[in-house]
Amino acid sequence: MNVNEKIKKLGLARSYLNHNKKAEEINTDHLHALVELLENPGNEASHGIFEDCYVYVQGDELVVTPSIAPNDSIQYILILEDGEVLNLTVDKGKIVLPNDMPFGYHQLNVDWNNKLYSSKIIYAPKQCYMPENLQSHKIWGCALQLYTLRSDSNWGMGNLTDLQQFAAKGARQGMNVLGLNPMHLLFNEDGRNFSPYSPSSRILLDPKYIDWQKLPEAEQAMAQFYSEHNEIITDLRSDDLVNYPVYSQLIFLAAKISYEQFLENADSARMAEFNEYIKNSSESHKLICLFQVIYSHFFQQNNEIYSWQQWPVEFQDYQSQAVQHFAIEQDDKIRFYQFMQWVANEQLASAQNITKESGMSLGLYRDLAVGVDNHGAETWMYSDIYNCHVSVGAPPDALALQGQNWSLPVMNPAALKARGYEPFIEMIRANMAHAGALRIDHIMGLFRIWCMPADKDASFGTYIHYPLRELIAILALESQRYECMVIGEDLGVVPDEISKAMKAADIYSYKVFLFERENKEQDLKSPQNYDECALATLSTHDLPTMAGYWQSIDLEILQRLELFPSKEDRENLIEDRLHFQRAFIRAMTEQSDTSIPNDISISELDEKMVIALAHEYLASSKANITVFQPDDFLAILQPINLPGTTDQYPNWRRKLSHTIEEFFNDEVRLSQMRSIDCKRKYSAIKTGQLKN
Repeated sequence: MNVNEKIKKLGLARSYLNHNKKAEEINTDHLHALVELLENPGNEASHGIFEDCYVYVQGDELVVTPSIAPNDSIQYILILEDGEVLNLTVDKGKIVLPNDMPFGYHQLNVDWNNKLYSSKIIYAPKQCYMPENLQSHKIWGCALQLYTLRSDSNWGMGNLTDLQQFAAKGARQGMNVLGLNPMHLLFNEDGRNFSPYSPSSRILLDPKYIDWQKLPEAEQAMAQFYSEHNEIITDLRSDDLVNYPVYSQLIFLAAKISYEQFLENADSARMAEFNEYIKNSSESHKLICLFQVIYSHFFQQNNEIYSWQQWPVEFQDYQSQAVQHFAIEQDDKIRFYQFMQWVANEQLASAQNITKESGMSLGLYRDLAVGVDNHGAETWMYSDIYNCHVSVGAPPDALALQGQNWSLPVMNPAALKARGYEPFIEMIRANMAHAGALRIDHIMGLFRIWCMPADKDASFGTYIHYPLRELIAILALESQRYECMVIGEDLGVVPDEISKAMKAADIYSYKVFLFERENKEQDLKSPQNYDECALATLSTHDLPTMAGYWQSIDLEILQRLELFPSKEDRENLIEDRLHFQRAFIRAMTEQSDTSIPNDISISELDEKMVIALAHEYLASSKANITVFQPDDFLAILQPINLPGTTDQYPNWRRKLSHTIEEFFNDEVRLSQMRSIDCKRKYSAIKTGQLKN
């Protein structure tokens, strides 16, 4: 196979349309370098009679064409997901699948020349799940970075009890949805890596969100623990930044004590529930818990060992004899990590139940990160799928002139298919659990994602393509099963293929007020021109708060840290910000129910007035879902994350300025929420969704 055939087989793009819709040719040397890094001869497999997996969508012709000519002497068998066995017929060289085949995951078998050949058959609906109430209402809520919540009961970081309290209070103000940051498993042993978008695994939950004070079997022990660590907890709680290293040590000590208390005090029914949870856990779930035990083992020996690639060679392969022996010896420690997952899932489920009991129509919407960390559990467990020598990111554009290298490993699409898409399926299932909606970060990654050598910047990259139709089909199947709608974060360069696929599959778009424009003059998009099938928000975790954006706090930070590529880039961004402020004033004065004068100056608008106006403006939009950030209600200036920085800025650490109780006790904020609620209902009436 020559290099051009390899480029095609690997799904690498030779050219692409940039953010200005102009064609960009990929440097040949860059393509060849990526081929060398991505090519894996060990993955070359002979499929025999079938492909590894076939994916069908409702309405497709349900036939399979094998690599050998089928005839009546060969018996093809379909084993349905529920275990029913069907004999298949052959027609004109094709194996005919039953027209009434149920949606799900089935297996096609044939015994040929005394050898069994199998393939996975996936049959999916056309559309994702859609809640009925979205057809008649326009709902709103808050998007939370859970760790930022303050309360009088947590130990220095927002937890799942805080989420329950926020949900109950928010529902009373008319909220119908609560968005969460990714809840994925991080590197809990050391607390050094705390970006929710760079997890060890997207399958398991981060146990740092557990409130151990709520575990029935450990209430007395936790009361004593709190008393003994009161000084540390008070300091952690009062700090304006989450102190992850200290908090992690504290919470894991509490977890170990709670586990001991559970083993000692749990009644037979509770113990049976825990054992049933372990029994029903997937193989991947168990392997990730095993990974954490091994990680802890080597980290305690040397805290500079933060990656499985630094472990002894025999531990780098999860199937090795050394790992199997270790798993047997450390069975109780593995059960401890499984115990934490059980408790975390219980408390997250309770939070979703409270949203429903409080009257929220959608409840929690969870967030799925675009990738995993190079050094985590999933790259260890799926080393055939993830290539740690190639990173994903974004091509050069107006927002990032050099592009972006996210330092997350690329997935091999052929290897993913060879596993019957099982890693993708399990990841989707895990993140749809206990949720009314799932937001998929950078949904364009289901079709293509920019990739580059891990040690290079984005200008050395190109797009690698994925089987969009198949992945969307799986998404729709799991969405219907979990009754969980899907929201795709489609910001940046969005290819037509993604837009069409999202619309066809009932996947909601993600609209950010700061980016939405009406025309070439950069006027803000009017509320009545927002897409209905969308979630609209003022800002995101990667953008400044509304107050910070208005005052250009982010630009001041970048200037202080000397992170502007050039003086010209800084001046261009300052000018863009001024354009936005002028467009904002034009948009607000054009709304009939605003009271600001047409000739008001930028300096006369303080950040609190700007936020109030922006809230009402977005609440009036046609978008069926709008979410707002507590950070904006509190007029916080500092961003939660400053893209392009690592140690220069305390990303993912800044807390909210008020406790949950204080947040909902302020009459000004409550008045703003009532106004938003009224605007949402009025918008539904105007668009004919709701009768007056």
